[in-house]
Amino acid sequence: DISDLVEWAASSSPPVTAVTELALHMGVSERTLQRAFVEHVGISPKQVLNRLRVQAAAAAAQAPVTSWADVAHQLGYADQAHLTSAFSAAYGAPPARQETGRVS
Repeated sequence: DISDLVEWAASSSPPVTAVTELALHMGVSERTLQRAFVEHVGISPKQVLNRLRVQAAAAAAQAPVTSWADVAHQLGYADQAHLTSAFSAAYGAPPARQETGRVS
């Protein structure tokens, strides 16, 4: 079931960052998984994974963060700049501004 798969991905540590990993966990091909996501969720599995990672960054921003580069690494981003870009696209401001409470 797609909702169970998304729940599994959301709770995985380290975070799931590849559609291949989702497909393997569900026991289907990547293409089958992509079709199922578009049909049941309305977006691709990669888009879901990206949203989960940004949501995890938002959760991290609720407390003081010592190193956003470390958070980026933990969430599977190539570097802090990629995390900041994805976060800003989703929330309209970089994560450091979220952390300080200047962005709601």
